[in-house]
Amino acid sequence: MGLSMLSRFRKGQIFSFDLMVSVGIFLVAVLLLIALWVFVVDRIGAHDEELNMADAAIHASNQLLLTGGNPASWHILDLGNVNALGISDGRDNLNSEKLERFIALNGTNYTDVKEMLGVGSYEMYVEVSHLNGTKICEFGNSMKENETETANYVVERMALLNDSAVRVRLEVWK
Repeated sequence: MGLSMLSRFRKGQIFSFDLMVSVGIFLVAVLLLIALWVFVVDRIGAHDEELNMADAAIHASNQLLLTGGNPASWHILDLGNVNALGISDGRDNLNSEKLERFIALNGTNYTDVKEMLGVGSYEMYVEVSHLNGTKICEFGNSMKENETETANYVVERMALLNDSAVRVRLEVWK
């Protein structure tokens, strides 16, 4: 009998050690799952931000290049009387007067223009250049080349300006 009591006592000690090891393994597994969950949620959030930025850039590009604005004579009106901006006379056919007025708004109404184009929470840069790369005009804040960690989305389209083919580059970044 004395031996069996000793045996039971030792089994209890081993059981306590097994329990501690299993709880430790369980806690490590839970911590790994939590870390993985945080990583996945962060990646999903970053992906959503990229999608929102892409939507804003595409919408702004479409509004500028596919419409003449609302009203169509917005370029001769006060910005307070303008519902929508557009720099074309038709699909991808740029109006030089509207383009000049759009560029002129850069110094005084950059934030208002961003809001009207649906890019309000991001920075925006528009560049019109010849196909050989010679810059004709630009609007907004260009993302610095050394800002590689900044998320951005670029839309490039071809258009006509005074019967010459040009490249219109719209960049949205944060």
